[in-house]
Amino acid sequence: MNPRAVLAIAKKDVILASREKMVLFFLIAYPVMMLFFAATLFVPSPKPVTLNVGVVYEYATIAEYSFNATSIVSLMNQTRMDNVEIFQARLFESQTQAIEALRKGELDAIIVFPPKFSENVSLSYTSELRIYISGVDIYKTQISEAVLRGFFDHLSKGIASMRIESMRQYVPSSNMTWNEIRLYLYGLSFPLAATFEKIAPETVSTKEGTIGVYTVGMIGVQFLFIGMQMAAHAIVVEKERKTLRRILSTPIGPWDLLLGKTLAILCLLVFTSMICLLFGVAMGARIQWNLIQNPIHWMVPVLLLLGALLTIGIGLALSSICKSSEAGAGITMLMGFPLIFITGIWFPKFMLPPVLQRFAEVFPLAQTIDGVREIMIYGGDLSKIIVIIPSVVISAVLVYTIGSILFRWSVKKEF
Repeated sequence: MNPRAVLAIAKKDVILASREKMVLFFLIAYPVMMLFFAATLFVPSPKPVTLNVGVVYEYATIAEYSFNATSIVSLMNQTRMDNVEIFQARLFESQTQAIEALRKGELDAIIVFPPKFSENVSLSYTSELRIYISGVDIYKTQISEAVLRGFFDHLSKGIASMRIESMRQYVPSSNMTWNEIRLYLYGLSFPLAATFEKIAPETVSTKEGTIGVYTVGMIGVQFLFIGMQMAAHAIVVEKERKTLRRILSTPIGPWDLLLGKTLAILCLLVFTSMICLLFGVAMGARIQWNLIQNPIHWMVPVLLLLGALLTIGIGLALSSICKSSEAGAGITMLMGFPLIFITGIWFPKFMLPPVLQRFAEVFPLAQTIDGVREIMIYGGDLSKIIVIIPSVVISAVLVYTIGSILFRWSVKKEF
């Protein structure tokens, strides 16, 4: 191996790449654009959702009762979370008009109060009502149903509690104290008392943490595109420039050419990774990185190097069959673009179907990106990534070795 030749080849490729507008677009503009869209469109707002609810009263005797359907709608209008209204109620004269508005997408749900609703509530009978939920957006449908179920469940428990407390004056004397009777009635009304508490890692329960997840994912996307495509062009570009035979006629051998090409691609990947990290932080991403205070952070460049060698190895293998740079770009896009979405590199794995989730769990580059996220986003230690290290190392070494052998075979065939 000739170190000077390796460095010369790497320098040449980096300089040529910096002069290509399309390469610069994918190195700089593409990750910036994708992260901007992710931060502004994909990352959900931390503010509570406000539901547009249509209300229909199917009777005109509401005012005869002190607590009636309008009292419930008034409570809905007063319901707030973080100073944000949860419901915006809109009155309709008939159910037909309300359903028409629901179908047009003007409403998220409809609440219909049938005849005798207020009377039943006042007389402590079971009071039925009808709720219609828009099915246009499955995500919004689930939110609307959950919010309305939670509201009416809480309201129902409150009414039941008031009814139990109001029964004290009607309970005759017995061997049981009122407190014992009260507990018994509460047990009949509320057999189960479950409490729910949301516990999530601070880094991913905030917008900053979510942007951090996408930022690291964008590095994986760049590895798929830049790593594979540049490696797939390693031979064919030299052929198209008619420089391959001239290079090989010098003391530079196939291994020197291979290492020089690999070093150039690694430099470009480092550059685009820094673009991703810097722009992600500028967009508000929370990323942990301190080599002095936390030695586990040294594993980040190690994992990224292994991921880079993996994608370069795939590209080197493709370089042996690519007859033109256009073919190389087409093949790498055909392979890389689906992998972005089906491996959990860009979108979270929980959004994938079960079959693809299992595939994402064993795909080496996805494991690499998950390891980097575990360290830089979730603040995990070595115990969190030790499981993936053997498979990532073996995959990277194996794929890069196979790609190197095919690359050398293709070069020698041309000489």
